[in-house]
Amino acid sequence: MTATQGLLERIAGLRERLAITGEQPAALAERLTHDSAELGRALRSLQPTAPALPELPRELTAQTRRLLQDAQELLTEQRRLAPLATNDVLSDYHKHTTTLLEAALRTVQGFPASAEAQVKACGGVQAMLAVAKDRCGILDRAARGHAVRERRIDDLARRLTDIAAARAVDPTWFAELADQLLDEARRGEPMRTLAASADVPARAVAAHAINVAQVLARLVPHDFEWSTRPLTPVAAALLMDVGRMGPAAESLKSAAPLTTEDRRTLECHPARGAAMLEVVFPDSALTCAAVLAHHERPDGTGYPNGSTADEIPNLAKLLRVADHYAALASERPHRPAVDRRTALTETLMAAEQGLLDREYAELLTHLSLHPIGSIVELTDGRIAAVIAVHPARTNVRAASRPVVAVLTDSFGLPYPKPEYLDLAVQECGGIERGLSRAECTRMLGACDPEYAV
Repeated sequence: MTATQGLLERIAGLRERLAITGEQPAALAERLTHDSAELGRALRSLQPTAPALPELPRELTAQTRRLLQDAQELLTEQRRLAPLATNDVLSDYHKHTTTLLEAALRTVQGFPASAEAQVKACGGVQAMLAVAKDRCGILDRAARGHAVRERRIDDLARRLTDIAAARAVDPTWFAELADQLLDEARRGEPMRTLAASADVPARAVAAHAINVAQVLARLVPHDFEWSTRPLTPVAAALLMDVGRMGPAAESLKSAAPLTTEDRRTLECHPARGAAMLEVVFPDSALTCAAVLAHHERPDGTGYPNGSTADEIPNLAKLLRVADHYAALASERPHRPAVDRRTALTETLMAAEQGLLDREYAELLTHLSLHPIGSIVELTDGRIAAVIAVHPARTNVRAASRPVVAVLTDSFGLPYPKPEYLDLAVQECGGIERGLSRAECTRMLGACDPEYAV
């Protein structure tokens, strides 16, 4: 049994005893101020293995009673959040917050008898509970956001599996998810790169599809052709790799170079996907044509048909650009992810070489070199999150110098509150590099899991 689980069970026991008495926590605290022995036993039940502590003073000040009530409410909140801490980062953050609350309660156990001394001692406990409350809020937001992203991957993976098996699927679900992604882009929410283990190919395919859809949700408002019907390309991105369900999925697991046979199987997935969609969604000719051609290249070197620029549907060209960018920014078994600045640069270079449509590739400049949500290291060693970007086409220099929330100092120690900077108006300094997912987890997991999961 972990320390967190043990604490939660002891809290549950205390709450059961409260329920048996029929009293509310506030009323019980009032009564217990006149019975220090009973209150001492109640508090020490949270730590039955701890060494004996002095009994609480016979009279508690009103401020001390409020602190005890606040601590009880926070412990109840921690119990509610425990099931949401579903990975190592969230679990560790939850454990450390519970430890902080436990320390605050033990401090109250050692309060002096004098009312004046209690008032002075309350300041430190208040500060501890304020930090714990902030951490509960951070954990709640981080856990809920992580749960939403994982649920999206699971739901999309299940539907792609159904399509591959020729089972009926409601097409409105894809439109609803596309609309959610577009709404998040309109609100300027972070563009997070999702990841899923290749050991479950359907989830890996789904995670990449959502990554591509997130990119498109931020590009289509800037394109004349698609800005009036943005749901079509974003929904198409969710479906474009359905052909990788099956034999082509094995290539997702391999860290070794593909064999000739593996490559031949992989190059069949656009045609397989288009055929699957025709069966399940017979009225989606536009999407089927785009899925069939989304790996074609303007110079005719793509697959499956070697089509040239004039023969490739515009939607397929757009999908290919977003797919190329998202793939570079995602970790794969055979290579690490590159940062967003490098992904943008390499995608624009590929367009110059005739491998991608140039006009659609230029739309990526609207993402900026460091899109909203990127975690970066500044030139002075501090770690920051990008929270806003400047228009790329009006000021190229400003596009590389976004607005950031500085999270840590140069030694990696977290600030109590973020420091907000517009790098475009700073006389010196800027962004040194983008951080990888693993670096975000290592550097920020203990202080703010919102940026680490």
